[in-house]
Amino acid sequence: MMPRHALKELLRSVKARGWSAELTRGGHVRWKHTSGAFVFGAATPSDRRAIQNLKAQMKRVEVGAAT
Repeated sequence: MMPRHALKELLRSVKARGWSAELTRGGHVRWKHTSGAFVFGAATPSDRRAIQNLKAQMKRVEVGAAT
C-alpha cells in the first residue's frame, strides 16, 4: 500500500496546474481539471505504479485541454 502522504504530495503538486480532488463514497478520489475533465484513482493505492499512472492520466488530460 502506498503511503497516504503520496496522495497529499500529488495534490500539492497538481493544484497549481488546475486540479482539485474530492473523495467519492466508493473509496476513490475524483480528480477534476479546470477544463471539466475527470480522472479517478484509488484513495489507498496498493500498486507501486499507481501514482505514476495517475500522473500520466493527468498529463494526457492537460495535453488534450491545451489543444
